[in-house]
Amino acid sequence: MSFVFLDPPVNLIGPDGRPRFGVYGGPIAQLNCQDFAYKQLRRTPWTLSRKAAGWLLKKWQFVGVLDEGFVFGSAVIDLQYIGATFSYLYDRRTGEMTGVNAQAPLARGVQFSPSAVAGVSRYQSGAQLVEFDNHLDHGWRKASVRGGNKLSANIKYREEGVGATIVSRIGVRGFGHTYKIVGLPAEGEITAGGKTYPLSKNALALLDWSLATAQHETFWNWAAAAGHDADGRLIGVNFSCGINETGHTENVFWVDGQPQKADVVSFDYDWNDLHAPWRIRSMDGKVDLTFHPEGERLEDTNFLVIVSCLHQPFGRFEGTLKSDSATHKVDALYGFAEEHYAKW
Repeated sequence: MSFVFLDPPVNLIGPDGRPRFGVYGGPIAQLNCQDFAYKQLRRTPWTLSRKAAGWLLKKWQFVGVLDEGFVFGSAVIDLQYIGATFSYLYDRRTGEMTGVNAQAPLARGVQFSPSAVAGVSRYQSGAQLVEFDNHLDHGWRKASVRGGNKLSANIKYREEGVGATIVSRIGVRGFGHTYKIVGLPAEGEITAGGKTYPLSKNALALLDWSLATAQHETFWNWAAAAGHDADGRLIGVNFSCGINETGHTENVFWVDGQPQKADVVSFDYDWNDLHAPWRIRSMDGKVDLTFHPEGERLEDTNFLVIVSCLHQPFGRFEGTLKSDSATHKVDALYGFAEEHYAKW
């Protein structure tokens, strides 16, 4: 029996103050997080007052581009007590990584869009700017980066197909919301290290728009990639474990823009050698992929209370994906996998 994606509800939080848990085909337009009862999370001392409890909501938006010669990624993060951004370009031919990042106490200069399909997410400090325009202007979203002489980008990507929204439980009475879509046609250009990278006709974008009352100490694996199967059909994949997997999971792949749900996914890899091949498989047998890493983006930030330890290798995925109608053989999906430990 094939999985049925539910129609998105009108809003995220119901009249009883509880999130509307489920897996939906398409975005939830109204994320009325102000109606959630944050004090019920029982996370002392934050939940001693409603105002402080509201700071437990974390938000992030990530936009990526996968192309023949490079991988690009950029994010805006709003933790309320701190804001952050990063942008990078990995040159697949030379192995060079160019990146910029910044943090802002109390999230000064950070604006976050009210939903995945409205408004703007932005980090701005002086001349540095990262901006994601989520207004669907004739189906197009936009991403802009101004990082001085080191990195800049001007990209637009078309929302084609059906994205997936997952609302799952986190901890005691908490929740996570994520909207994902992978394999979107993209246009524009990026400049990194004085070199210009025009997006090719084969460039594909991905979007992760998320908010959650995530636990202070969190770990996850994540994999995302896009390309074509042996029959020329457009494929996008999004798999994770460690987050968004209580009650419902965000494990989805797309075939020509249509989402296919997969069960719980395992990430089997050498913890001491993340450049060795990874095996990614789902419990229902729909996903059986091997990931071959090439380069890697590293992050190791430790401010005691705030910690981020990230390994994000880039590389090629090969194997099989089983949709409702066919088995899709892939050997040249390109993207990344991730091991991330965070205190936030």
